[in-house]
Amino acid sequence: RGYTMEFWGLEIPAGRKAKYNVPENQILNISGATLLCEDAKPGKKPVGQHLLKCNNVVVCALREKICENVPLALLLPSGSPVTLMGSKTHKIIVSGYLSADPETMSFEVEDGDDDEAVAKALEMADKLDEDEDLDTGANGTTADDDDDDDDDDDL
Repeated sequence: RGYTMEFWGLEIPAGRKAKYNVPENQILNISGATLLCEDAKPGKKPVGQHLLKCNNVVVCALREKICENVPLALLLPSGSPVTLMGSKTHKIIVSGYLSADPETMSFEVEDGDDDEAVAKALEMADKLDEDEDLDTGANGTTADDDDDDDDDDDL
């Protein structure tokens, strides 16, 4: 099974909570939050700031016309329940991605392909060693024993 990532997003309705369970063998990376101002509940006076909470911990504050988008870096482990709570008057969208949990991934490789690649690499290394033993340069010249290419003897 290969390493995959998939887009993830969740809308938190105004005045409500949104719950999500991180799937087994995956990690959730919440990478951003956006305050939706045009969908605000009518008749409410503007609130100074809108807090986004993840499992009852404040992770950011959003403000209308000042800071409506916030980058985040929240990593939530495999199998964990997540409760997100936002503004009482505005919807908040959180987005990110799900990726495979490296602790549960297997990195098995088919033996046949690797054996061929290793054999070719060893063959190429042997050929390079043989070419190096000839002591010829790229243009076909040979180095003299007293020409060690350092200029400190010439001083």
